[in-house]
Amino acid sequence: MSDHVKHEWPLAAFTLSVQLGCGLALAATACERATTDAAILRPLGLSVFPMVALGLAFSLLHLGRPREGWRALRNLRHSPLSLEVLLTTVLALLALAYSGCWYGNRTDLTLVVGVLTSFFGLAAVVSSAQIYMVPTRPLWNAGWLPASFIGTTFLLGGVASAALVGGTSQFEAFLVALNVTAVGSLLLLTSAGWMLAIALRVCKTQPKGRSLARPRLWFALHLLIAVGALALFTNIAPSVVFVLMLAALSLGRMLMYSLGEPASRFDA
Repeated sequence: MSDHVKHEWPLAAFTLSVQLGCGLALAATACERATTDAAILRPLGLSVFPMVALGLAFSLLHLGRPREGWRALRNLRHSPLSLEVLLTTVLALLALAYSGCWYGNRTDLTLVVGVLTSFFGLAAVVSSAQIYMVPTRPLWNAGWLPASFIGTTFLLGGVASAALVGGTSQFEAFLVALNVTAVGSLLLLTSAGWMLAIALRVCKTQPKGRSLARPRLWFALHLLIAVGALALFTNIAPSVVFVLMLAALSLGRMLMYSLGEPASRFDA
């Protein structure tokens, strides 16, 4: 990877942490409809805010002047970055409230706050993807990118939830976690195929300086991730699956930045 791509690791860590936090909120809220045992879901609820807060901490490493980061809010009407900052801030506040409800055993509020956290979390995830969708970056400028981000949210949330609820010993919650993971796998497969189709078209119409090597590698990696998530259905410990999925998705996120090759004004 180029030096430029290597310098994007704080953004990769930020997006993955926020997506994991959102995915945990989604899975916990879905699980709450499947089981009445609050003790099973408490670890999920308590994990949401720390993950979102970790993402915010990583985002500060990308700013040249972190104390002036609030200025990004000044252009909400025209800037996707401003919208991302606003939605992520709202998500962080809701995540704090959600984890606080679980910490204080306010199970009468967890479902409502969980739905709000999940909704604004998905909105923040989509707004993050929109920042990269610009015409000058042809491989990024398509719907596969938000589909990939949302797929990662569901997959990480599902696998992490499966690990936190204690595996098959808590069948109802574990089954919900498997369903959330399956949705994430399908979205990742869809986004990977979508991206490769765009890459084939771009390389055909704008061949100068284009290569299919990295798009094919990205596709193959996400195919392995989607299939690898099926390990949850085996006797492999969910915690091991989570570590492997997180490592593979981290590599995939760094590869995503390498796909952002700008369009040349000399290309036909």
